[in-house]
Amino acid sequence: MNKISPSNQRRKAMRRRNDHWKFWTWLATRLPRRLAYFAAIRVIVYSTSGKWGKTVIPSVAAMTVLERFRNSFYDEKEKKL
Repeated sequence: MNKISPSNQRRKAMRRRNDHWKFWTWLATRLPRRLAYFAAIRVIVYSTSGKWGKTVIPSVAAMTVLERFRNSFYDEKEKKL
């Protein structure tokens, strides 16, 4: 039997994750600027409305905006299941 050691399994998992990020980075750099612009506006608007409606846009950090959008996306996805 040919068993894969846990360290090799971790290496393979990291390689797959790295390839995943490489693909999304490659795709993001090839988006038309206008599309990327409006996608960014959508993320900003979403993270400063609704339960975060009293948030002043210039005072929100970019990472906070991305975290809010990501968390709400996964929350909505789980509700559909």
